[in-house]
Amino acid sequence: MNILLATGIYPPESGGPATYTHDLAQALVARGHGVTVVTYGEGDREDHASRITRQGFDVIRVSRRGGIVARYARYTWAVYRLARKADVIFAQGAVSEGAPATIIAKLLGRKLVMRIPGDYAWEMGMQIASKDTEDSLDRFLMRRHTNRVGVYEWLERWTSRSAHIVIAPSQYIRSVVLRWGVFQDRIEVIKNAVQPLPDTEGRASLRQQFHLEKHVVCFTAVRALPWKGVADLISWWHRLPPTHLLVVAGDGPELETWKTL
Repeated sequence: MNILLATGIYPPESGGPATYTHDLAQALVARGHGVTVVTYGEGDREDHASRITRQGFDVIRVSRRGGIVARYARYTWAVYRLARKADVIFAQGAVSEGAPATIIAKLLGRKLVMRIPGDYAWEMGMQIASKDTEDSLDRFLMRRHTNRVGVYEWLERWTSRSAHIVIAPSQYIRSVVLRWGVFQDRIEVIKNAVQPLPDTEGRASLRQQFHLEKHVVCFTAVRALPWKGVADLISWWHRLPPTHLLVVAGDGPELETWKTL
């Protein structure tokens, strides 16, 4: 098959969809499929797009410059040009990549598969600190919202309902997509894979090395963004005994705030 992977971020940018798309592209090429990745990123040419061929597939980057309308227009045009040769479009989200992918899939009559890693409208509401956005995603889903968050909310419901298949990485995200109004027979739960970790000296040896023999260690690897909940986790941690150690590994715009906390 010829598969177009539409994503919002891609390495060297960090984040789940970036890692997922890169690894998926490699795996699909290894199985004999033709793969093209389209992503946001700074292009080198006058049309604000650049193409890099590595590891057997092309990566087309569409510039984010010029505001949201110009950005989405360029991305939609790139998807249109690339999707004409594709058998299926696989979007890695419901809005920034999902909206252009949905429009073009309908226009060209292509099958659209959409992976939903989270609720984009809620995440954006948390990022812009909208007073209209509840801290809890479950509470957020209990009502409809207005303004910018409301637009994102409408878009993610429209695009996900238009997809041939929606992939959720967990049963919880499946429940979120169901609340968007997607039919349950169109949702597949496919959990994220992990790469094997390198061999170590063993758990007991490492605990001794770091003087953690009597500690309870809670570890999270996470992108430093406001909706990840780490700030709340840190603020609650003083309620636990001193033998409980919180370890946060990651980077992003909230990192310094988390360090301060």
